[in-house]
Amino acid sequence: MKTPRDRADSMIVTNRYMTLATATKGGDPWISPLFFAYQGGRFYWYSPKGARHSRLIAQNPRVAITIFDSRADPKDQERLIRERIDFTSHAPLRVYVAQVKQMWVLGPPRMYKGKYLDSREEVLIG
Repeated sequence: MKTPRDRADSMIVTNRYMTLATATKGGDPWISPLFFAYQGGRFYWYSPKGARHSRLIAQNPRVAITIFDSRADPKDQERLIRERIDFTSHAPLRVYVAQVKQMWVLGPPRMYKGKYLDSREEVLIG
């Protein structure tokens, strides 16, 4: 049986992108998907100094990192929405909903010394 450490190591080595969470001084969250490397208990990534997450790290170096396997069965996603009534009243789980107010997508990459620099483009919410 695999230990939690074995499962964590497997997840880290089989994925190439992490989600980096930072926050403004006022506590507003900002998350960024980033290409990463991992060695000796440390995560490494490069980002432009002017990127929002880089500026937030300069203000507050505390971050959270998540790596996950996002291969979910679309039927599970449909069932979550369809069966949300199961998560009311005394049920131990709840369904949460977040309304989209701002959205970004990856923009065209730029190159710097042979490395890709990602950019973000805001999506207009209508």
